[in-house]
Amino acid sequence: MSIAETVRAYLESQGVEYQLIPHSPAGTSSETAEHAHVPGRSFAKSVVVEGGDHCAVVVVPATDHIHLGELRRELGRTYALATEEEVQALFADCDPGSVPPFGQAYDIDVLVDAGLLKLTRVFVESGDRAALLAIPGEQFRRLMKDARKGRYGHPV
Repeated sequence: MSIAETVRAYLESQGVEYQLIPHSPAGTSSETAEHAHVPGRSFAKSVVVEGGDHCAVVVVPATDHIHLGELRRELGRTYALATEEEVQALFADCDPGSVPPFGQAYDIDVLVDAGLLKLTRVFVESGDRAALLAIPGEQFRRLMKDARKGRYGHPV
């Protein structure tokens, strides 16, 4: 159980306190939340999308999905889910399926669902398939201050 080096360095540079929460690896974000015994609405899942030469991390509750058509209407650009190969190239020090929401640490734009910014505690991927990070809500909001905010998640 560890944390991706880029994530660790970024959180330290920002003075963010976090708790590492071990869990058994899972296939989906909802399963990860269940294995870690955290509420799905409080678990921020990161989805990497690409549109031509532009990639972004869209951060939504684990209980939601992203509607790419609405994302296109809001941003004026067509997006598709990035391939596993594209994601691994962008997040090279992260385990597959464990993308953290801190795209800014990897020079990638971040779009965050506004609902996550209201939470008192947010759970996120650490970059390691066997651990989540618990971050106080006020610190998560500070980390997301430069992210584009909107309603990007829709309940499944």
